[in-house]
Amino acid sequence: MNTKLFLAIGLAACAGNDAAGVDTTSTAEFCGASAATGCTTMYMCLTDAERMQRHLPPTEPECERSLKASCETTLDACPSATHVYAPATAQTCLDQMSTATCSDAGQAWLDAKACNDVCERTGGSFGVSWRFDPAYACSDIQIAAVRVVSSGGGQTFVDDFRCDALTGVTDVVPVGDYNVHIELYDANNVKKWSSPATMHTIDDDVVEVAIVVPVQ
Repeated sequence: MNTKLFLAIGLAACAGNDAAGVDTTSTAEFCGASAATGCTTMYMCLTDAERMQRHLPPTEPECERSLKASCETTLDACPSATHVYAPATAQTCLDQMSTATCSDAGQAWLDAKACNDVCERTGGSFGVSWRFDPAYACSDIQIAAVRVVSSGGGQTFVDDFRCDALTGVTDVVPVGDYNVHIELYDANNVKKWSSPATMHTIDDDVVEVAIVVPVQ
């Protein structure tokens, strides 16, 4: 083992002790700890040229300030309709960072996988599109509205759109698996057709669902 790698492992072990005492319910403390661990490893392991290539500041303290500020800016936007800050995942992130070696120094978050999920996904939407086969306009077959029905996890969510829009994005639904189908309604709100349901998983802000409506 070369001296540089040995020193990096030693530093990571020390960082691990600090990580165990970090209050990850505070985004500021998490960001400070992750910046300190990341910069310690990068400035120990990377050459000057490698740090320049990654646009890192000249000194380790500047690196810590920069990464902490960037982390806080990112997490400030985390609480939303589709994401939430996850303190337990943040702790796992710090634990994984603390075991990083020089081979991880050039990777984002020192290649700690959990760090990518600190902003935990809580929901998303379905982007549903529909078309008729053969091609018809909605007015040609007297369809005025399309209802998107998403059922999963013991809940059913309904979103209504004008047929001639040919697409629509549902309201946010919780993360999970859903059976999604559409229903076609005429101007008198009489249901004229319902598509077979297909399974889709909410794992992105918008999950695309394309439905072909056969016209007899």
